[in-house]
Amino acid sequence: MSNLSKFFTLIRWKNLLLMAATMVAIRYAVIFPLLKINGFQLPLPTVWFFLLVIGSVMIAAAGYLINDYFDTKIDLINRPDRTIVGTFFSRSFVITLHFLLSAAGFILCIPAAHFTGNYSFVLIQIMAIGLLWFYSTSFKCMSLTGNLVISFLAALVPLSSGIYDLYYLFVNYRDILAQRMQILPQDVGEEWIYLYLQSMRNILSWILAYALFSFLTTFVRELVKDIEDIEGDKRYFCQTFPVAHGIDKTKNVVYFAMILLGLAFVYFQWIQWELKNYGFVIYGILAIELPALFFIRIIQKAKDRRQFHTASTLMKWIMLMGILYLPFFYKSVLG
Repeated sequence: MSNLSKFFTLIRWKNLLLMAATMVAIRYAVIFPLLKINGFQLPLPTVWFFLLVIGSVMIAAAGYLINDYFDTKIDLINRPDRTIVGTFFSRSFVITLHFLLSAAGFILCIPAAHFTGNYSFVLIQIMAIGLLWFYSTSFKCMSLTGNLVISFLAALVPLSSGIYDLYYLFVNYRDILAQRMQILPQDVGEEWIYLYLQSMRNILSWILAYALFSFLTTFVRELVKDIEDIEGDKRYFCQTFPVAHGIDKTKNVVYFAMILLGLAFVYFQWIQWELKNYGFVIYGILAIELPALFFIRIIQKAKDRRQFHTASTLMKWIMLMGILYLPFFYKSVLG
């Protein structure tokens, strides 16, 4: 395998592609149609949005680099055939590239914050860079803490995709309504303001729903991956939840998270049924709910690393199907 192929493996290019696809899908398959049916447009310029996507992906890639930088010894036990840092690429190269990608990603995200007029949005990227560093150095080996940190960052992906547009639309609501109605801002009626803000809250609720999906699916997958890596973690005293509490208790936490995910998704499906979006419902059953049940069955029977890896791969499939679910949403809104 060439060095280029190893590099793309190192930065988890498939995960980065999934992340970028999530951000694009949230904006153009959820936010855009909900704005369009109400006569509004996406305010954040397209170029700045894609700079935000690229910057976010670069920060995530830097996170994968620093994780492997600090995990070299454990990886030599858990996956010796796939250890790249220290074999194909030097540790000095990896740490330098981590800092360069983090800095470049941060800079690329600044224009989106500038557009909103609120530079405190850059704290999102600063927080993500910091959490990824401390996850790799300490949080990862703290029971459940590391899992929750990564799950939070996964939920931040759909949120960051829409928060800039929504903030601008919330803050400038009176001017936006006045422009659409071709009247002075002070002449905009309270009833129009109420309806406008309600539509913005509706958009936010859809984004939060997908953020919850991202959080729970990532949380489950991270726990399963910890079970996969239990031998290496034990040897280097990394107190992940499976190491600290055992595989059976970890499975119970996975079941609990899957129940929460199932309840949330069934509620969402019920809403789609009431709206007569039957294609939405059928897709959800076939692409997400049935694989989720199969995932639970695999976890129940799983005893070795290979079986847990199969479950982890299936959960990634469910996450992908969640993204492909969004075009159905677009169609259900715009017809």
